[in-house]
Amino acid sequence: MRKRKIEVSDTSEFEAKEPIYIPYVKQELLNWRKNFECKYCAKLDYCEIAKKIKSDFDITISSEKIRAVFENEASPKAELMELVALAKLFDIPLLNISEYNYNKHVRQKLNTWRKNFEDANHGATLNYSAIAEKLIEDFGIKTSPQKISAMFDVKNEAAADRVLQLQEVAALAQLFNIPLLDLCEYPDAAISDMDLPNLVKLTKNQRSSIKHLKNDFYSGDYYCYYFRPKHYQDRLKPVAESEIEEAILNISIEDSHTTLTLKELKTSTTFYGKQMPSFTLTGPLYHFENPDIAYSFIKDPTGRRAMALMFTYLNLSADIRYYMTVGMMTFSSNQTHNPLFQKMAVFRDPQDYRDTEVAETLRGILALNTGPIIIDEDTLEELREHDEILEKLVSPAKALKKCYVFSETGIWSNAFFISDENEKMQKILQLRKNSLLPTHEIVSEPDYFADFIKKYQLKNRKVIEK
Repeated sequence: MRKRKIEVSDTSEFEAKEPIYIPYVKQELLNWRKNFECKYCAKLDYCEIAKKIKSDFDITISSEKIRAVFENEASPKAELMELVALAKLFDIPLLNISEYNYNKHVRQKLNTWRKNFEDANHGATLNYSAIAEKLIEDFGIKTSPQKISAMFDVKNEAAADRVLQLQEVAALAQLFNIPLLDLCEYPDAAISDMDLPNLVKLTKNQRSSIKHLKNDFYSGDYYCYYFRPKHYQDRLKPVAESEIEEAILNISIEDSHTTLTLKELKTSTTFYGKQMPSFTLTGPLYHFENPDIAYSFIKDPTGRRAMALMFTYLNLSADIRYYMTVGMMTFSSNQTHNPLFQKMAVFRDPQDYRDTEVAETLRGILALNTGPIIIDEDTLEELREHDEILEKLVSPAKALKKCYVFSETGIWSNAFFISDENEKMQKILQLRKNSLLPTHEIVSEPDYFADFIKKYQLKNRKVIEK
């Protein structure tokens, strides 16, 4: 006959904590014996059990030890391996040590709640019979006052190690309005830095799910800087001449909703010489999970002014977001009110954008020149004349191409000899197609920019503190 084995996992994880685990196993064996004798009206034969343990598990145990276990006598004491063998012989389910400790932990939580409840009610005690009836009446859970007592009172040794049932704990939590997590959370559980998306597999239809941005490291105020949204139809206006606007951006994360609010700090808009009030735009902030993009469509209360913002989402788990390059779709502020796209630089700390050096850095960040940098000949010579480093970096000999700048409006006017308007447009499109300007503008910045912006902000912070 093949011997049954006691696996190492059955006992090894318990050895360090045998003193607290053995009484539980003995109590389970005792409860099983009582139920067995009540059900079959028969007594256990301890001598036959000892023989069976020897034949099935090759463990020698005396009938006196077995009797002491099943009769709840102090001696002779059985070893843990012998107790586990008895449980396996009769298919008695046992909790492992972690489950056993968790079971006691939840009972301790209930016991602490009971004490606080009784103290708050001037010593009034819980009526376990009434609670048992309420669980049957309201939740359909059949239980007894003794079981309820065992759950709330750790001193109740008769049923101290009874396995708690989830439906009973949940019903008690609902009955007494106790937060279930307060009772059931694991003790001393390590807080994981892993974000939920890393723990789940998304189906094909879920991979592009859109949710409110929930990362608390994004919440709070930011200072925003962008060019005044004024469109110059056909005029080559250097970035160095573009006016910078300032606004405060706030991200508020409350419950299951995230709101983005953008408020202009000082308006430069005038109406017949009078300054117009600052605008405030607001709207929900979403996280588009698959490409990790955050975006928000915001508007003022009247709906006459609107803006779309979009930026790369970083899954922060240790520190707040200090800087973001944001794509900004808005309307031009001149009379045409055309939709236009531009960049927005977003900082946690305010920037002295009226300072010449700071403004120069901001204009460089906001410029739509992340691809080829196109500079006219006069500007290039001026830069090289006043900066020795630039003189070496951007000499005319290092330019990729010699470029020509044309006015699209001028080309259209000069095409008077083409009678067919459609043919005129085809020629304009042919020229556009061959233009060197990039077809896309990347809103996020390269890796080396992240290091630069970090040092730049630290330097500015030290200047402000002085």
